[in-house]
Amino acid sequence: MENIIEAFEKLDTKIRNIEESITVLSHLPAVSDDVKNLEDFLKENKDLTAKMKKAHKEHHEHLMAEYKEVNATMSRCNLKMLYLLKCLEAKSEAAKDEPRTKTRVDSLKLVINPNNNRVTINEFIKSPLSKTRIRTKLQFSDFETEITDEDFDTISSYMKGRITLNELTEFLNNVIIQAFNEKYQILNQHSEVLTIVERSLQNTFKQQASFFTGLKFITAVDISRVLDKNLERKHDRYIQMLRHLNILREARKNSYVCYIWLKS
Repeated sequence: MENIIEAFEKLDTKIRNIEESITVLSHLPAVSDDVKNLEDFLKENKDLTAKMKKAHKEHHEHLMAEYKEVNATMSRCNLKMLYLLKCLEAKSEAAKDEPRTKTRVDSLKLVINPNNNRVTINEFIKSPLSKTRIRTKLQFSDFETEITDEDFDTISSYMKGRITLNELTEFLNNVIIQAFNEKYQILNQHSEVLTIVERSLQNTFKQQASFFTGLKFITAVDISRVLDKNLERKHDRYIQMLRHLNILREARKNSYVCYIWLKS
């Protein structure tokens, strides 16, 4: 997509250069007819370019819609597979033929790709998995979003500095979204299946739940826990850009710095 957009921009530049040349040539009577024909050609070319841009954008949006639909279907299937896997593991512990059963369970594990364990928070809450000890970290579709080239271009050069779109996307996916996923997986699991550390975190999350009723948010402490270190200046710049893109909103409550998820 980036290459196509770049090609469109180059084409627009060439058209502008030709238009400037036409302005000069129009003062020469000998070529006035040719200039008029060239003007008509350029107008048709600009219209065609605009239609191509629109068609490309619509095609991209259509593909994204299909991708999300397929992803949602995979999420539901993976949730069912995870539950079946837990049932098989429980049966395998009681089975007499332990080696054979364990081999079947291990084979099923290979089928499940952790990167595709996407479900909604509501689906997780209603599923038996919320009452089960899960080793796999779920990825909630509630926290999925994409930063496009157009979005990134709206950020001022002063704010971006040398930060690239890939770096910002990596921080969003691997730090911010991961912090949201970890929080809301722990928050919505039954305490009996959590470790002591996770149970302590769950109590903290429940105490903070009244900060912003009906909204999903994390704190700077949650982000630091994912990073395994305190927030640095570059992390603040990443967050500032995500706020500019209306992905996050910063708010303070008591002694906490909170970041509210804005994307639906």
